[in-house]
Amino acid sequence: MRSSRSIQYRELFDQLHELSERVDFIVKVTEAPQYRRYVQWKSEQGQGNAEADTVQKQVPGLRVSRAGLNSDQGFGFVDYLGNTYPSGLLNLVAGEVGARTIVDIYRDSSLFRLLRILRS
Repeated sequence: MRSSRSIQYRELFDQLHELSERVDFIVKVTEAPQYRRYVQWKSEQGQGNAEADTVQKQVPGLRVSRAGLNSDQGFGFVDYLGNTYPSGLLNLVAGEVGARTIVDIYRDSSLFRLLRILRS
């Protein structure tokens, strides 16, 4: 019998995987190898991203990502409270997802704008 915690993880993984299929940005779970195993399992069950699966079969070891925050245009980290950071390792809040969309925060926050200026 599964523990209630393992059921909660499975439900969360189901929600994250479903979200990753709907949105135009990459849903990335930091420090969660068990989620990567879950995504692999879904792919083996025929429930993964068909286009990415086809390309990955042709080029072993290639990880295909959809365009979005992690597509060489930038990165955003959202914590469990909805605070958005340029990185999980840079403790400067750029905005809150509950108040604005992640796209608005990335495009318009003064912190992300400053980082883009510094990068160029």
